[in-house]
Amino acid sequence: MDLLESLMIWGREAVWGMLEWLGLFSPPPRPNETSSINKMWLQTQLRQRGVIPQHVMVTNVLVDNKANSAGMVGMMKDVRVTYAFVPKCPESLKQRDVTNLDDLPHQFLLKLSKPDKMSRKRVQYGQQTRECKMYNDHNKSLVGDHVVQAVLPTVIYAYESLILGEYVILSVNCIVEDGGTLARNIFEKARWGLHKDSSYEITPLQLMSLMFSEASKIHARYWNNKSLLEASTDSMKTSSWYNGKERAKWETSIESARSAWKKGKEKYSKGSGSEFILSPELIKIIDNSFAATSWDDLQEHLNNPAVPFTLVHGDFHAANIIYIPPPSTKAAMTTTATTTSNQNKEIDSNPTPSPSSPLTPPKEGKLVIVDWSEVGPWEPTLDLAQTIISDFPSAMFEESTKPLLREAYWANLTDEHAEFFVSKEDYPFEQCWEEFCRAGTEKWLWIFAFMVGLDLPPFFMNYLQNQILTFIDVHTPSQHTFSMRSVVIF
Repeated sequence: MDLLESLMIWGREAVWGMLEWLGLFSPPPRPNETSSINKMWLQTQLRQRGVIPQHVMVTNVLVDNKANSAGMVGMMKDVRVTYAFVPKCPESLKQRDVTNLDDLPHQFLLKLSKPDKMSRKRVQYGQQTRECKMYNDHNKSLVGDHVVQAVLPTVIYAYESLILGEYVILSVNCIVEDGGTLARNIFEKARWGLHKDSSYEITPLQLMSLMFSEASKIHARYWNNKSLLEASTDSMKTSSWYNGKERAKWETSIESARSAWKKGKEKYSKGSGSEFILSPELIKIIDNSFAATSWDDLQEHLNNPAVPFTLVHGDFHAANIIYIPPPSTKAAMTTTATTTSNQNKEIDSNPTPSPSSPLTPPKEGKLVIVDWSEVGPWEPTLDLAQTIISDFPSAMFEESTKPLLREAYWANLTDEHAEFFVSKEDYPFEQCWEEFCRAGTEKWLWIFAFMVGLDLPPFFMNYLQNQILTFIDVHTPSQHTFSMRSVVIF
C-alpha cells in the first residue's frame, strides 16, 4: 500500500477512535477482518431511512465475522440486531403502527472490501466502488428511477472510497426477512433432477422468465440512452470504451485471460491425468477467438449504429438474484413450520396455484438483484445469455431459450402499452435472437479462459465447459470464432 494511503487510513482510525472514546462520535463500519457495528450509529441510520421508528432503539448488534461468502476483493457477513422500545418515549414520537418488535428487520448483510493491499489495488483498478455510487445516488442519478429501484435491495448504508480502495454496504437480508431464496438454489435443484423447488412453487423455467421480464423493463427504460455513455467509468463501467478511452485496461484484461488460457491448456490437456480435460472443440474455438479479438474490432462494434445499447447489470446470474415468493406462498411455508401447539389457529395454508403457462411465474413473486459493481452500458441480450449459460439446465436450451427470449423478454420490451418500450420495427425479434446467440458466448469464452488458469474444482469446470459447448451447438453450430468484447477488469 502506498505511504499516503497508509497514513490516511491510520489517521482516520486514530481520530475516529479518539472521538468515539470521548463519546463525541459513533463511527460507521469499515473494512476489517473482524468488523463491528456501533449500535448508536446503526440506530441513527435505521431511523433516518424509516426502517425503525423514533420510539424504538437498537440494544445490540452482533456481527458474525466468519464471512459467509468471499470473493476476490470482498466478503459478506451476517448481522443480527435486537431492539427495545424507548422507555418513557413522548407520545409525539410514537408510531401507532409499530407495536411489535418482531415486525422490524433483525437480519442484515454487511458487504465489505478486503483490507489487504492487493484487494485495495484491485478495487481501485477495477473501480469496484461503483455499486456504492449507485446506491448512494439512487434518488438523483440516472439509475435512480422507480424502474431500477423496484429490484434493488433495501440498503441502509453505502460507503466507498476509490482513493483508499474500499467500500462498505449494509443492507436488509431479504432472504431471511422476506422469505426469499437465491435463484441459484432453484436452478441447482433442477440440475440434480428436481424440476421444482416445492417450497416456492416456481419452476426454473418460470424463474428464468421472471428474470428476463424484469430485465426487459430496465432495458426499455434506458434503450440507447446517451446519458449512459457520458457517465464516468467509476459509476458506469464500459462508458469509456464507447468513447474510445481506457484501451490499456481492456487490452490488459484480454492479455490476462490469454495468459491464463495458455497455462490452463498445458495443465488440462488430454493425457494430463486431471479429472477435468479441455475439449478439443472448445480449445479451437477459444484459440480462434483470441486471434480475432482486438481493440479495433471492439471500437467498430460499439460504434455501429445498428447495435443497440442499454443499462445492463453486467454480472447477471442466479447467485446475484434473490426470488421473493408471493405472500400466500410465504404464509403456506410458515404454516408448514408451525408447531402442533399452534395447529388450532386458522391460517390460510393454500399455496399459490400453478400458473397455466409454463413460462408464467406466480403472480406477485418478485426479484431482488444485488452486486451492481459491473453496471454500465452494453448490448441488452448479454445479461440474458450470460445467465442462461451460467444457470439454466443445458438439456433445456434447445426447447426453451427461443420461447423465453420471445415471450418473456422481447414481447415485454416491445409492448406498446408499457410505460417504456422499444419499437418492434427498430428492434425486430430476429435481431434480438442473433445478438442473444452471439453476445453470451463472447463473454463466457473470456470468463472461461480466465477461469482455466485458476485452481477451480474439476466438477465445476466440467459443468461450465458443457454449458458453453451446448449453448454454441444449439445457437451457433456453424460458428467457430467469436470476438471477446465484454471483459472484467481486475
